[in-house]
Amino acid sequence: MYTRHYLRYWGKAGAAGEFHLLAYHALDVAACGKTLLERHSPLRDLLRARLGLPEAMLCAWLTFMLVLHDTGKFSYRFQRLRQDFPGLEPNPSLETQYHPPNPQKAQKGVRAEWH
Repeated sequence: MYTRHYLRYWGKAGAAGEFHLLAYHALDVAACGKTLLERHSPLRDLLRARLGLPEAMLCAWLTFMLVLHDTGKFSYRFQRLRQDFPGLEPNPSLETQYHPPNPQKAQKGVRAEWH
């Protein structure tokens, strides 16, 4: 059985324990950035002129870079910033549906713990 390990990582988190999965966050950011480039011709033209890239290549590269913008959040150290999230341990339920953590178990604030 194929396991989607990338669905075990959080990307954005709120103080009340809500979170957005990292894989989906990266795709959302890329989609928003791509839409911004498509709809904002002055920005697109400025970037194209400064970088010396054809428009299609500029949009493709920037969209790709936006997908990768938070790759470091897959690291163990980043994921340990919020120990109340379920992504640190195998959790097959995340593969099929969203399960926010139990608010009673949620810690207040964000803690850094370096190992």
